[in-house]
Amino acid sequence: MERDFAAPPSALWAALTDVDLLLAWHPLRAVRADVRPGGVIEFWDAEGGVALGRITECQAGRLLAYIEDDADSIDFLLAPTATGAALRLTHCFDDGDAAGYAAAWHLCLDALEEALTGAAPADRLAPRAVIEHFRGRLGS
Repeated sequence: MERDFAAPPSALWAALTDVDLLLAWHPLRAVRADVRPGGVIEFWDAEGGVALGRITECQAGRLLAYIEDDADSIDFLLAPTATGAALRLTHCFDDGDAAGYAAAWHLCLDALEEALTGAAPADRLAPRAVIEHFRGRLGS
């Protein structure tokens, strides 16, 4: 999944790695972030469950990759653009609904865009419409 942001790469990197900024867009509450190869990002869900993201790659301002709960691989790759930064998000998983994951990340990136720019995306869809969109595209 790719998205362009009208914000500098440094602001996008901070939103991916600072626990206070993650609160504005990530569905889980980040409570600790040791952002370095071998470090951990600790997330809590609304029911008190804990998810650990073990960082496998980290190039400050460019790449953050982690394995969540020893299962899912999640990579964020940043690149500067003429108007801000581009983000490529890759989420590899063994189980689950691909359309559901895609829709969830789409909504998270909408929230990230709003947190960075102060404005909601012009083409924002309702959550149900986002899920149906990805089901149509991914066939799941």
